[in-house]
Amino acid sequence: MIWRHVPSVIGAVQPTRVSVLNRGGSQFVWAIGVDCSRLAGSRVRKMLGLPRQSLRRTLHRAKDVPVLLSASKLLVPAAPDWSPRIHLTDSWLDAEPREWTAPDVLSEFLRNGPAPVYVGFGSVSQPDDLKLFVAAARRVDARLIAAIPRGADETTRLAADDVLLLTDAPHSWLLPRMSAVVDCGRALPSACPSNRQKGG
Repeated sequence: MIWRHVPSVIGAVQPTRVSVLNRGGSQFVWAIGVDCSRLAGSRVRKMLGLPRQSLRRTLHRAKDVPVLLSASKLLVPAAPDWSPRIHLTDSWLDAEPREWTAPDVLSEFLRNGPAPVYVGFGSVSQPDDLKLFVAAARRVDARLIAAIPRGADETTRLAADDVLLLTDAPHSWLLPRMSAVVDCGRALPSACPSNRQKGG
């Protein structure tokens, strides 16, 4: 649900402004999403022995459900009109591996040139996004490390001497070795360390 003190990020009628219209648009799109998941939800409720529930009741009861928002209050300060049921918990991070060894291809890439730019897409990418960043990096003679987005099979041909595609690496190890970090802007990646340090 989107409150009036923050711009809407889904179903925005006025995406560049804080508007009550955005709240209505968000609620409308959210209701459509709930309706689209009713079939799966009904099957789960049946498996658990729970009674069926109408869309209207689902939307009504959502107002009473506690919300755990996994973001730092420094990144997402609570708005004055948020309900008491909304709790900022700080970021939820997987435990970092105590010992992690970079694969040879990553270590070699880092050794063989200046610190690259890291691009991470999270869950909001499309294959064409990577092509755009590869072109931008080459335009300024920057090397690029990119987390492989959805549709990776279509982008593997972009790997080259100046582009390395990664499937996994701890951010706490990788980001300090980058010259710059470009990410999708979600709260979770923003919480990861990005201070620069020597190493490779």
